[in-house]
Amino acid sequence: MTARPLVSAIIPAYNAEDCIAEALASVREQTYENIEVVVCDDGSTDATAEIVQREFPEVLYVHQENAGPAVARNTAVAHASGELLATLDSDDRWTPEKIERQVAIFLAEPNVGIVATNGIVESGDRRYPWARTDGPRLREVTVADQLCRDLRPLSPSAVIRREAFEEAGGYDTSVTWGEDLDLFCRIIAMGHRFLYLNAPLYIYRRWTGAITRGHMTEYGDDILRGIEKMDPRRQHEGYTSPLTEREYSLALGERLLRLAWASFAEDSPVQMREYLDRLADLPAPDLRMRGLRRLGLRNGPLFHTLFTIERRFAQLRLYVRRWGFVRGIMEHLIRRRVGA
Repeated sequence: MTARPLVSAIIPAYNAEDCIAEALASVREQTYENIEVVVCDDGSTDATAEIVQREFPEVLYVHQENAGPAVARNTAVAHASGELLATLDSDDRWTPEKIERQVAIFLAEPNVGIVATNGIVESGDRRYPWARTDGPRLREVTVADQLCRDLRPLSPSAVIRREAFEEAGGYDTSVTWGEDLDLFCRIIAMGHRFLYLNAPLYIYRRWTGAITRGHMTEYGDDILRGIEKMDPRRQHEGYTSPLTEREYSLALGERLLRLAWASFAEDSPVQMREYLDRLADLPAPDLRMRGLRRLGLRNGPLFHTLFTIERRFAQLRLYVRRWGFVRGIMEHLIRRRVGA
């Protein structure tokens, strides 16, 4: 890698007239100077194109028919020239020093395929860190961290080495939801390191209620497909799954239980049973999963009630792990009240 590698900011946009200018301004304000910007307009019908071309003439603007974010990101990469690819969504922003600090890590650390960072979440008039800021300054992220422990850096935080991106084949265009997680896991499985810088260097705009039961069931196959690419029992093209059978069972089993729970809430008992039946195929399901499967097949309402309670406690544990005991409880209570 050169001493001052070219970084390509990769931005998919769809009907982003209300936010694209802020995203592009945050790229323009970076302290690192060797950056090109590629915006792939994914079939917008609003003023996105006009704003980009009028206010940001330095941007390489590409238009395509609407095909989804994975296709738009791949299209943008195909038009980019950078050694490093920095992903940014059109409604998010970077802090001015973000890219400079990430490039420094690429130059200092060997075999790094991805460098991600902590960030700030904006939800209405509230702002809070994506993860607690008192952990290690720099740590390694594994596939198990992302799939089993919910330690998942977000897409606008990531800078990806182009070689690693191309080796992985880019974003899987058959995945509509979670395409970034799928790519991250495949890059790690191919032997590239994923480093996480615990500094809040992006602003992520969270839409209240964005992760709903409806989204879970609509994109259920996408959620499962990405995890199934990490099945340690299978041969995978170009990589070997780093997960143990126990870790894989935990990751896939938890998603199957969540999808069964969401299907019951949407009055889809047949779909619910299909998800529960798939738990029987896991290589190493634990006692809890086997028990919940049996309960769901016999008594759907009771399964839904117990799993709802369990999910609330699991969310509370996650928030405490992210922000500490007091802050975690506060965040949990606030989100329960506002539905975020």
